[in-house]
Amino acid sequence: MRSFYFVLSGLTLICFLAFTNSATTASKANAPATGSLSEATAIDGAWQLVWGKYNDTIRDVSKTPMLKMFHNGVFSLIARDSAGKINFAGFGDYELSGDNSYKETFRYHTHAPYIGAMNWQDYKLNGDTLYFKGFSKVIVGGKDVTKGWLRIEEKRVKAKF
Repeated sequence: MRSFYFVLSGLTLICFLAFTNSATTASKANAPATGSLSEATAIDGAWQLVWGKYNDTIRDVSKTPMLKMFHNGVFSLIARDSAGKINFAGFGDYELSGDNSYKETFRYHTHAPYIGAMNWQDYKLNGDTLYFKGFSKVIVGGKDVTKGWLRIEEKRVKAKF
């Protein structure tokens, strides 16, 4: 399990290094409004999914690890399936607003139709625990697909390597 997190960290770091230059330029143009920058840095780091509820069904996430990293307006996520294979990965920009709203825009996703997709979620940070609830809005392929989209509640904790 520890080697998985080492490989996962390496892959995520490669994604960050490969895309940081263009993403940093774009994220500066879309930087959070003044006053919310301290919130943006508060979620910076690596977060391990420890609990998930999807369409009102709680899933055992212990066999399907997901790691999400945030840094300077850029996020990266990677998940594996129960067989240990990469299930999906994504990368993009995120914004936080003062009303605990989180918006992410995918620049890359292993499922090509999600490239360019945007979603809005509510978040709550409580120490080393980060909660997400969504989706309040989802745009895929330029269309609002919120109605009927997956409803989520997720609990993440700071990853320890």
